[in-house]
Amino acid sequence: MVKEWNTSLVYWTGVAALIPQAYLTFMSFPSIRVKGTDSTNSSKRRTSSLHWDYFIATGAVYMFSLLAAQIKTYFVHGLHHATLTPLPAGLIQIKIPTKASWKPGQHVFLRIFGVGIHSFTAHPFTVSSLPEDSNQGKENEMVFYIKPRRGVTARLAKEAEELPGRVKAVMLEGPYGGLDTSLDRFDTILVITGGSGAGFSLAIIKEILRMNNVGEKKRKLQMIFSTRVPSAAEWYQNSLDTILSTSPGSNNMDISKSIHITSGSTRRSLEISDPTDLEKTEVPNTSTEITSDFSRPDIPSIVTGVISSSTTTPAKQQRIGIFTCGPTSMIHDTRAATARAQRDVLSGRVGEIYLHDECFSW
Repeated sequence: MVKEWNTSLVYWTGVAALIPQAYLTFMSFPSIRVKGTDSTNSSKRRTSSLHWDYFIATGAVYMFSLLAAQIKTYFVHGLHHATLTPLPAGLIQIKIPTKASWKPGQHVFLRIFGVGIHSFTAHPFTVSSLPEDSNQGKENEMVFYIKPRRGVTARLAKEAEELPGRVKAVMLEGPYGGLDTSLDRFDTILVITGGSGAGFSLAIIKEILRMNNVGEKKRKLQMIFSTRVPSAAEWYQNSLDTILSTSPGSNNMDISKSIHITSGSTRRSLEISDPTDLEKTEVPNTSTEITSDFSRPDIPSIVTGVISSSTTTPAKQQRIGIFTCGPTSMIHDTRAATARAQRDVLSGRVGEIYLHDECFSW
């Protein structure tokens, strides 16, 4: 091998190709890619400049596809205008009036103009609202709740803080994704969300209540929300209270919700002041139970409890739908608990256990 290395050019070219391949592989690890998205993209652009001649054709094809996509997006959806509003929970609310239609759980790509270099990029965001009933004659409004991090979201947060209600031109691409089944199939629905995944759950909950308004079966709806920030917990509770109070479908449902604040320092500060702040809001629906807890949700116990309470009805009629959106650890725990619960389906205790999950990372 040493002789081949010293005498053969093939070995040298192979190693030369292996080095950048190894670099791309290691930089693609989730622990590096997720935490350093901007730096990773920057390093890729710098290293690609070393081989610019190979990127001429690639750049031409990419620019053509980008231009074609923008032309298509413009003719399908046109140009929209987004209103940016900062929320106390550290989120940014984006509202976009539109004639487009979408389903719960779907996301769209937003290309927002007037935000510097980020105007040349499109980013996916989950829609937190539902289209209006066509019989009411109201215009649809897409609502997004965004947690500012880096890049374009940080720029949007800065502009929203400087001038609340600022309007930006935006182009929509989509919608994409969404649920692959109808919520009407389920007798019991469990919604587990954490952090900025709350926006995903709002559209799901609205659809459940709207569907229940025209249905005859009495369903169970259990909502679990986990966050480190008490202001986010308060915002989420107020959002749910507004949805429940304005949805006639909530009157025919057994509804419960539990809010978990996972920060230990937050717990100590609330204990000094007033630990019952999160439990003061009353919900018009008397069947709604509200609890707040300063701990992480015990997802395996929650899933087990939902199944146990569902075995009081005939197994063939009992279908359980579990919908979750949150950090990787929450998704992992929910998947594991749902997988273990499939034994109850095999034993005949319940008819079906369905899982739909969405993760923060892209």
